[in-house]
Amino acid sequence: MCSENMEINQKKDFKFNKFILFRRLKNDKIIKKIEKILQNFEKKTKNKIDLEKNYSKILNYIIELAEKKGFQGELIKKYIFYKFITDENIFTIKCDKYSGDIGSSLYDAAVLDIKKLKKIIKLFSYNYFLENKYSKYSFFYNYQPKKVDKFDEVLSKFINQIELDIDNEKEIVDNLIKYYIENGYGEYSLGTAFRWSQGKKRFYKIDKYDNIRFENIIGYDYQKNIIIENTRQFIKGKRASNILLMGARGTGKSSCVKASVNMFKENGLKIIEINKKQLLDLPIIMKKISNSSRRFIVFIDDLSFEENDYEYKEIKSVIEGGLQTLMENVVIYATSNRRHIMKEVWKDRDELDEEIHLNDTINEKLSLSDRFGIKIIFLSPTEEEYLNIVDGLANIHNIQINEKLHREALQWELSQNKKSGRTAKQFIDFVLRG
Repeated sequence: MCSENMEINQKKDFKFNKFILFRRLKNDKIIKKIEKILQNFEKKTKNKIDLEKNYSKILNYIIELAEKKGFQGELIKKYIFYKFITDENIFTIKCDKYSGDIGSSLYDAAVLDIKKLKKIIKLFSYNYFLENKYSKYSFFYNYQPKKVDKFDEVLSKFINQIELDIDNEKEIVDNLIKYYIENGYGEYSLGTAFRWSQGKKRFYKIDKYDNIRFENIIGYDYQKNIIIENTRQFIKGKRASNILLMGARGTGKSSCVKASVNMFKENGLKIIEINKKQLLDLPIIMKKISNSSRRFIVFIDDLSFEENDYEYKEIKSVIEGGLQTLMENVVIYATSNRRHIMKEVWKDRDELDEEIHLNDTINEKLSLSDRFGIKIIFLSPTEEEYLNIVDGLANIHNIQINEKLHREALQWELSQNKKSGRTAKQFIDFVLRG
């Protein structure tokens, strides 16, 4: 009876709106449903239909998250702390930006929030969701996903600390500060590569990012060295340029950008991939990452426009504005399959009645590419260079190099109607499949 009263009192203490710094948690849709369940448990006459309905929704969402992010164990605890540690607030931002030098007052506020979080997390130790009909959900308290992510270890370590029945709030805050210093804050503390959601105006981690390395990109040494040196200057905090990589499809432009991120990710370099239409959100993206101490490559793949693309002028204006006002922790790397980004057509030169506007038209098309400090051209390889790429990839995969391999590689190229690094890779993949 005594433990039952203790449980009820703790349920009444379950309010996320009592946080000082981490107040955004109270707006999370799943946490709202958890609160509804707890409020229902407080009532003398429990509405079992509402309980079942809300609990099923929580199960559905958190299980999907657990499988996606590789969480195991007690999923409600994992979810609450996952939202806690990835929250963006003045504490998490300052910890990252100033390497933990946040001042005593902000530190004390964080300690109070940890005290509150300990009460909330401890509540779930009573396993009241396992009572009566909810025993069928027991798997939820020892969940095993198909694959466990490394971040799950981080969550488990913090939860184990939080559940200790001792006054260790300052130790937990110290560990949180260390986490933010090492990883950054918010969602992009969870990884290296992200995509932008234009609808939700937020970043999403790319779980399986291309692990390409420069040594896997055969040839193009001049181009690779320029990208490596510029990126090295960037992560050192020195002056770096925005880069436009131009050339035919399949020549390794995008792979070089991804390889530069993989080369320097241990130095805190991150990448945000956006497409042409999402460029209109560039000011929002810049604002979101402006407080971070991390360094970001904003990557625009295939920055090119058709002659009748009505969005060109608007997007051009946004890019030019973004390039002019870039923070020191951001560079833009973009690829284009055309030399001047926007397709040129002869009618610009043939319509005599508009000859007076000719220079303006051509200059507008060239001006956007001129905003990039470094422009690198990737030419389609010659036959000799193409075979060198085939040989380099064959060496990586321990494939014997001989005349037969070269003959088949050239036949493959003819069937694809293109000499490129991508064509060579596709040929080697075909050979490996046997």
